[in-house]
Amino acid sequence: MLLTIRYAKAIKKMTIFDTDDLIFDRPRLEEKFKGGSGQLSEHDYEQMLKGAELYQSALKLCDYATTSTPALKIEIEKVIGKGRCEVLPNALDQVVYDVLDSPMAERPAGVVRLLYGSGTRTHDEDFALVGGVLARLMEKHSNLEIVIIGYLSLPAPLEAYSDRIHRFGLMDFDVYLTALRYADISIAPLEEGIFADCKSEIKWLEAGVFGVPSVVTPTSTYRDIVEPGVDGFFASNEAEWEKHIGDLIESGALRSKIGEAARVKARANYGRAAMQTHMAQTLNHFQADMCKRGTGYSEKKRKRVLVVNTFYPPELVGGATVVVVRTVEELQRQYGKEIDVVVLRSELTLTSPYQMTEYVWNGTLVQTIGIPPEQDFEWRYRDEYLKDFFDEYLAYFKPDIIHLHCVQRLTGTLLESAAALSIPYVVTVHDAWWISEHQFLLDDNANLVDFNQLNPLVVQQTSSDTEAAVKRSKYLSGLLVGAEKIYAVSEYQASLYRQNGFKNIAVNKNGLPHVVPVNRSKSASSKLRLGYVGGICDHKGYYQLKRVLEEAQCSQLECHVIDIDEERSNVKAAGKWGESNVFTWGRQTPDEMDTFYTSIDVLVAASVWPESFGLVTREAALRGIWVVAADAGGMAEDVIPDKTGFIYPMRDDAALAEILNKLNEESSYFLTNTPDIVASQNRITSLEDQVAELADDYLQLISQ
Repeated sequence: MLLTIRYAKAIKKMTIFDTDDLIFDRPRLEEKFKGGSGQLSEHDYEQMLKGAELYQSALKLCDYATTSTPALKIEIEKVIGKGRCEVLPNALDQVVYDVLDSPMAERPAGVVRLLYGSGTRTHDEDFALVGGVLARLMEKHSNLEIVIIGYLSLPAPLEAYSDRIHRFGLMDFDVYLTALRYADISIAPLEEGIFADCKSEIKWLEAGVFGVPSVVTPTSTYRDIVEPGVDGFFASNEAEWEKHIGDLIESGALRSKIGEAARVKARANYGRAAMQTHMAQTLNHFQADMCKRGTGYSEKKRKRVLVVNTFYPPELVGGATVVVVRTVEELQRQYGKEIDVVVLRSELTLTSPYQMTEYVWNGTLVQTIGIPPEQDFEWRYRDEYLKDFFDEYLAYFKPDIIHLHCVQRLTGTLLESAAALSIPYVVTVHDAWWISEHQFLLDDNANLVDFNQLNPLVVQQTSSDTEAAVKRSKYLSGLLVGAEKIYAVSEYQASLYRQNGFKNIAVNKNGLPHVVPVNRSKSASSKLRLGYVGGICDHKGYYQLKRVLEEAQCSQLECHVIDIDEERSNVKAAGKWGESNVFTWGRQTPDEMDTFYTSIDVLVAASVWPESFGLVTREAALRGIWVVAADAGGMAEDVIPDKTGFIYPMRDDAALAEILNKLNEESSYFLTNTPDIVASQNRITSLEDQVAELADDYLQLISQ
């Protein structure tokens, strides 16, 4: 539990300790029970004392506390300080109302049943206060029966009447209430003192709601709640216990009068409406206090933006995730007083599917939903289990707006739930996942597919199951149409979705943070150093670059390749492609990329599929690195020919070879000269501008 409290505080949750008993005061527990008594064994006694220490540790860790009595509030504030505890009385819950609404058989005529309930093994001394009294009343009233529920050692004076005493073990709450409902009298004897004063009025309340009259010890709580002779009776000694119980045994009219008054008070003061008001006042007080102390949300409610992406750190996969992280952190930095950003991501799991965990990353709350790694889970577009989860999650979490990015694994189901709850949403389309089963517009043979992916006749050309593919795109495109805005990360991406019939498209280019141009290190070999960062795969152009260099025989070039499947390591020689030496690097984090950029002169982005954006070409240009980029989607949109680099037609070996030959022949020029960094800065969208546009849209859409 202590770990849970620390975890909750770490993810910025208010923590409240609730108790209705003095369970955290070890010295007083030691004094009261003195090594164990009654049914409390020595072992149980030691465990109780250890528990008291843990309870007090938990109490001290929590921000606030609630309790059921003013006396217990005083004891709690001795531990955590004044102003951090509120009295929250017991209330009638749904279980009570269910029992009230259930049918009830007639009570046996002429029998009076007195009920006592004991939930722990520590009440023998309490009940012993009335053992002799009850024995005398049993002797005097042959129609009296006693019902005992729970842990209790029967006092010796009552053993002679065991044939009229009904014993039950500890039972579920609804069964206990059902038995209480059939009682005629309830009693709550307590040894007077601090433990009794800290106890709540729960015994009187449980009996009173069913119209059962009670005789109780006049603790400080009962003195505040019960009006003696009107809705209950007080008894401080045997004479008073005997008189009040005796009067109730002898007079059915008195039982009805006292029970009815208790019923009216219990239902009026402890019903749902009264308790909801009390709970709201308590929580509002705590939240206002947290704001006053600077540890809670501002009193002016920030707008909650839920950002959804398949990945988020520490799992940093793909350029889109880098973009999401940067925009989230910039939103928090620039607009944190107006906007509260929370991230929802996925995590593959076999042990806890469809369960949520939370953590904080760089000050942002990240919520993770477990996804089972079933067959085709990347292709799957709807999940009925996720629908149930998202229905409940969004109804509880209540974001003001949702921003979806890459949601493979998470499916589009979240937007079904959002639409049902009228929560506005926007979507950034980073690829073709929403409109095609070919996420990157490449078929199984790495050939480009026709871009008109909502046309069934086009789909049929490359799909193994046309009907399933069309159903998928129909479902997802329908959700996409419901977006308040569809953001494309490049002009190319916007044209792709417009070509497929979407009208509500806005270009929100991925913004880059301010960077200082790197000082390229001197080439040890005096050769022009090419850099390739896409990993050893076909669609990023690795094999095309390798093939062209092997044929071009460029002796003044060398190539540095990042292999994302390799652990971070020193640069390793990896042979030659034609006349060009090749070196491999292990995968690099975004923060480590500057080291790589200082070690190259030209970045080659040789993608053979239409990239939605192309983060690396912008990063390299802003750092003063020459760029060679295929005209692949948005990859080359911000490359300025001859000023910052070169563009060639995608998949055109001859065109790429022509550029590499030029670099080889003029290597000394490109080694000693830098591209036009100012031109790149003026052309490439900054992170600040991108986020400002998003924040303006969020606030405007929320206000509509």
